[in-house]
Amino acid sequence: MKKTFLLIIMLILSPAIILSCKLAEKESPVRVVLASSQFNHFEVIEDDVNFYCTICIENTSNTTYDIQIYGVFDFDVKGGLIKDSRMLGHTMSNPTDTIFHVIPGEQTYQVVFSGEYAGRPVKHDRLLPELEIVFIDEA
Repeated sequence: MKKTFLLIIMLILSPAIILSCKLAEKESPVRVVLASSQFNHFEVIEDDVNFYCTICIENTSNTTYDIQIYGVFDFDVKGGLIKDSRMLGHTMSNPTDTIFHVIPGEQTYQVVFSGEYAGRPVKHDRLLPELEIVFIDEA
């Protein structure tokens, strides 16, 4: 009798718990459009490596967001091209300009990821790195 009662309780509570978890997973209004983004090229300049990418960002909300874009280049660290795998993206015109203002709709940005050269001038592939979008909190 107790087992039947517990089974009924579990059957009733399980969907409620799953549903509440799904509702808590809110999809981000800002995302990378991979089909419209690409890795362009890289260059070694003295002790630095610059990775040039075209990144398309879609903002599905009616709000403008300030974001930073990180690239994760694990294979290029393993291959000896760069020393650190996670790099903060910046604009082509200014290496200190790391904040991108994303208005509603789709926008394309020319993003450069700069890292310390590790001594081997060979890139593992021509694919985009894994990209992370970080929202800048409004203070």
